Amino acid sequence: MAMAGPTSLSPNFCELRLPDQVALCKNRRKAMEENRVQFDLEITTLQKTQVIDKRNIAISFRVMKRILVHLYLVRRCKYREENTMSNELVAPETKGVTVKIITTVDLGPEIEGMQGRQLRMRMVTIEPGGVFGPIHDHKDRPGIVYILQGSITDHRNGIATDYGPGLGWPEDRLTLHWLENRGTIPAVEISVDIVRQE
Repeated sequence: MAMAGPTSLSPNFCELRLPDQVALCKNRRKAMEENRVQFDLEITTLQKTQVIDKRNIAISFRVMKRILVHLYLVRRCKYREENTMSNELVAPETKGVTVKIITTVDLGPEIEGMQGRQLRMRMVTIEPGGVFGPIHDHKDRPGIVYILQGSITDHRNGIATDYGPGLGWPEDRLTLHWLENRGTIPAVEISVDIVRQE
């Protein structure tokens, strides 16, 4: 079995986007696991043959060294990943946002099993420099957004995506984000979601 040698973090690792960092960490974890399996095979062979000489000990120590180097790199990757996620969770508080409910529909009488839920349509206006925060999820509150005017930046998973008029995005149970208007004019969106009735 070919052994995967230790690798070092590239100088620009910390500048990579979070998904690229996670992919790199997964590759290193896989390489570390391959080294661990190879080390176990070598130890088993030594135990069966009961042959212990300087050459076998040297090989085993080389394998152990590679495993330790990979373990260090994986932990460093994980720290960077957690640190990045922690920074992502620090989002500004809401400011410069106006929300107007356009209409609602009680879904109980409309769809079986939807008692206590309503379909809601809102118009959300975010002033230039405004923020729709802090970071929030959409568990138990799925929705969709459509941009009417201006530009809204959606921050999620360490990535900032700009949306302009005619574009939109889904907000499902996996969504964890916050929004801001980096533009020079008010941004207006139509937000439709399913919520529990108050």
